[in-house]
Amino acid sequence: MNEEIQFEFQISDYQYTTIEDYYDDWLMVTLSIQSLAGKSVKLKSPCLMTSELIQMKK
Repeated sequence: MNEEIQFEFQISDYQYTTIEDYYDDWLMVTLSIQSLAGKSVKLKSPCLMTSELIQMKK
């Protein structure tokens, strides 16, 4: 199984409308994955913190 896959990663907003604690800082991430064969999946999850995003940009 050797096919090309396309990933799209988007950050939409924070999980919570107000941040009161360090662990309220989760970003909502949408990940879309599609293969050349036409199979696709899309998921949305609070799986990235702002501090992690900053580290990725360095």
